[in-house]
Amino acid sequence: MSFTGYWYLLDPPWFDTLSDSGPIEKEGRRCAYLPPPDEEAKMIDMRDHILSAPKDIEDLETLGRQTSTCPYYGTRRAIKQAELVTLPYNLLLQKRAREALGIDLTDQVVIVDEAHNLIDTILAVHTLPVSSTIIRVSKTQVDLYRSKFRNRLKTKHVVHLTRLSVLLTALKNFTEAWMNGNAGATENKTLDVSSRKKKLPQEEMFGVAEFIRMLGAHAENINPLEIEKYLRESKIARKISGYSDKLADAAAASDPSKRAAYARRKGATPPLHAIESLLLALANPDEDGRIFLSRTGNPGAETIQLKYQLLNPSTHFREVVEKARSVVLAGGTMSPIGDFHTQLFSYLAPERLVVYSCGHVVPKSNIRTIVLGKGPRGKPLEFKFGARGDEELIMELGQTILNLTNLVPNGFVVFLPSYAFLSLVKTAWGKGENKILERLSKKKKIFYEPQENGDVESVLREFSAIASNSTEGLTGAILFAVVGAKLSEGLNFSDGLARAVAIVGLPFANLGSAELQARMKYVREHTNNSGVDAGKELYENLCMRATNQSIGRAIRHRGDWAAIVFIDQRYGTPRIRSKLPGWIGTDLEVTDKFGDAMKQLGEFFRSKK
Repeated sequence: MSFTGYWYLLDPPWFDTLSDSGPIEKEGRRCAYLPPPDEEAKMIDMRDHILSAPKDIEDLETLGRQTSTCPYYGTRRAIKQAELVTLPYNLLLQKRAREALGIDLTDQVVIVDEAHNLIDTILAVHTLPVSSTIIRVSKTQVDLYRSKFRNRLKTKHVVHLTRLSVLLTALKNFTEAWMNGNAGATENKTLDVSSRKKKLPQEEMFGVAEFIRMLGAHAENINPLEIEKYLRESKIARKISGYSDKLADAAAASDPSKRAAYARRKGATPPLHAIESLLLALANPDEDGRIFLSRTGNPGAETIQLKYQLLNPSTHFREVVEKARSVVLAGGTMSPIGDFHTQLFSYLAPERLVVYSCGHVVPKSNIRTIVLGKGPRGKPLEFKFGARGDEELIMELGQTILNLTNLVPNGFVVFLPSYAFLSLVKTAWGKGENKILERLSKKKKIFYEPQENGDVESVLREFSAIASNSTEGLTGAILFAVVGAKLSEGLNFSDGLARAVAIVGLPFANLGSAELQARMKYVREHTNNSGVDAGKELYENLCMRATNQSIGRAIRHRGDWAAIVFIDQRYGTPRIRSKLPGWIGTDLEVTDKFGDAMKQLGEFFRSKK
């Protein structure tokens, strides 16, 4: 296969470099790198250059500078002639995005990489949060624009803008009433402890049809899909935003105190675009999603977040499947795969689905997988949510990690179920007579996964340097990370960076989450297998998919070797074992005695010296 074109669209880095090193000249609002219609030949020439040979992002930036042509729009022009098009999930999974970019999937082969994220991504890109501030600003902008240009607009524009204003008024009034507890009550109400005196819900769930009814008779008679179509085809949101910017410019010029606030907002996505997406979501079948209202911000300065939560991922992926010649879902760790059958492809005949799985490229002698059911003092290791505050259990975990550290050379990565639990063990291990952290630090340099994205790179850099090269009497480094956070996906702890990975507990999601409860209820009602609790299956699969991604951070090439240690006796149960990666299979050792586990691990590490 010859690859004649590549496509890079998500946050192209050359936008920043162009503006930083050679400012983009603008005539009005037009970018100097975007040729006008009468210079179409420049864009065609750019397209042909892109298709002539594979180019990476840096090549495209250089080409754009040389030809004074925007590489972003140049790559878009190359789509139809390209044999291979790469694009991020959100542009593939949203029908409107595909249409806008001219992507026709008819008779194409679609390959989804890292497909373990597919279901969650479909739900995420079609889940739409809109704040009460966005609603209020949108209504103000629409009313100002309609008032200013009413006599110059065609009748159809006035009619549609009036309907939009009515709907925005209904949304604004409803969110304000809900904030004050006057929007009615439903059986789905959940109260936060801090708000019981006021009896105001912190979060409430509505069906889509129920929500539209509660907006009132005027809004109920308006077709959201019709307004969304008008906004999309007329592109009037940009015009309204442009007019609002002019008014804001004038206000800032006359009142310097407003300039800073306006500068922060300028260039942001027009608020009506969020409303447009919400209206499209409200046109989905009632059973496919739910509306959630919640409070954000501090008391006295609260805002309301209105969010449409998609529950049915198959609706939006079905068109991809039906148009494409073939769809390939690929991933290094796809287990457990049951959700793909029940949530994405339940409408397909079983013979249309082909599952191919192969073993690990690493020989079995290079992997040792063990379940620790008990700690060194004989206490059962089971980190259920309610038991995580058990100080004795926390100290038993600390002693377990200490013993493992004595055996593991170089890098040791320990995944914990949450940041809250990480904070808990740090506090517990730093006090008392045992002072586990102090004893750990005499063996390995200790690192913790940061909660801020900006700190991740520096932590990884320092951890890598010390893990690979033991110094100052240390045997390497130990990194405490969180399952499902920044370090559990997309990073490679190969060779000496992770000679062992430990998974502490089972990282189940918060079962008290109204959104998770709605999703579990949906799959229970729409799964035909009467012998299986589909909601429980979903709950476990979410946990195990995150766990399996963490496991996959180590052993990254054929010559690599490492131990995988599961510190929770539940990993030894048949139900949980069946959801681990296939390459672990029957080689998983479930030990009831801590000494037996240490003996096996000691033999494994000695064999690798």
